Amino acid sequence: MCSPGPWQVDSHEFSAYIAGQEDKIFSAFQELDADHTGEVDDHELLMALKKLGHNIKPDDADRMIKLLDKDGNGQIDLDEFRRFVVLLPQNQLSGGGIITNWIDSADWATGIEYRLSMTPPQQWRDRLIAGGVAGAVSRTTVAPLERLRTMMMADPANISLPGTIRKMWADGGVRGLFKGNLATVTKVIPQCAIQMSVYDYVKDKLQAKHPDDKLNNVERLTAGVAAGAASTISTYPMENLRTHVSLGRKGGYLKILNDIYCSRGLVSGVYGGFGPCMVNTVTTTGLGFLSYEIGCDLYRKYGMEKPRAPTPGERGFIAGGGAIAVMAATMPLEVVTRRMQVQGSPGHPVKYKSMADCFAVMAREEGLGSFWRGTVSSWMKVVPSIAIVRFMYEVMNSFQGSSGIRGYRTSPPNKASQQATAS
Repeated sequence: MCSPGPWQVDSHEFSAYIAGQEDKIFSAFQELDADHTGEVDDHELLMALKKLGHNIKPDDADRMIKLLDKDGNGQIDLDEFRRFVVLLPQNQLSGGGIITNWIDSADWATGIEYRLSMTPPQQWRDRLIAGGVAGAVSRTTVAPLERLRTMMMADPANISLPGTIRKMWADGGVRGLFKGNLATVTKVIPQCAIQMSVYDYVKDKLQAKHPDDKLNNVERLTAGVAAGAASTISTYPMENLRTHVSLGRKGGYLKILNDIYCSRGLVSGVYGGFGPCMVNTVTTTGLGFLSYEIGCDLYRKYGMEKPRAPTPGERGFIAGGGAIAVMAATMPLEVVTRRMQVQGSPGHPVKYKSMADCFAVMAREEGLGSFWRGTVSSWMKVVPSIAIVRFMYEVMNSFQGSSGIRGYRTSPPNKASQQATAS
């Protein structure tokens, strides 16, 4: 036998891998074998499915059994079970993970509501954790760039990029570069967790309407808009706080929020600028998710000689690339949001009556170029931030086993089945 190359596995390595799977396979089988007879029937499968939140018809459970039942006795023994699961990734070798992939392989079972892009019910906690961790890591990495762009957008006096950087450094050295990051992370953890989870949830609901085809661009945009709206409503006070702290406002976070509330009230103060922020967030989030999905489609089709799903790192690059165009298109909304947030705070008198008035005053007094002030610093911050969020989210889901084997597919379910049959 020829020695294996760097991407090949020889017989000894393969045998060692299989041996390492055995204990997990046996434990997973015991989870399903409720009566400990050494075989799993359709009744036991139904019970396991219900525990995971999947309600299917008995006929479909019977068809799932037949999918693996080699000897035709209506039950699955350990050998038949092993044939199906032995090559699954190790993070999928649990009762829940195996059933998830088992359902995903049953493309013909029209009674099963679980389909290609759906998140299994028991994985919501994992998705929330993945989104929160991804957001925290991303924003801490780019914290100095986040403060730089906020200062340039919110304060008309900060025109020069080098000058603004010097002002940040003068405000505490290294600590000055990260001022406001705690408020940012406090906001971003729930924001990213909610955003990613809601996006997956809405996609699931839309996908269930036509399980054999991928979502169209309008549906993807709808899911992104819903994700942006949910995250903004949930975390806006922290977004407003972060803006004030980035501009140098002193005091503890609760004191700053209380001062904002006492001086301008709940609507004009704590939720000041909420309107333009909502418009900006749902627009950027919707377009951001849409551009990411389109980028992944193009990658699957043209990116490699043999089509395949992008890796987590490649998904990060795709998301970051899409953010460049989205940010350029939505920058005016971002700038107006920052102006509306900080007016009325020390050093920033109330100047704008509404979102429309802010657009008009800025165009008249500062010119159209003012709407793109801070674009370069925004690109410097947003592009790597979005890339890191997507990369970390995919890595966390893979680590937790949340993504199943669906990410390896290059086509919708029925097409995948036809291709497998043809081969």
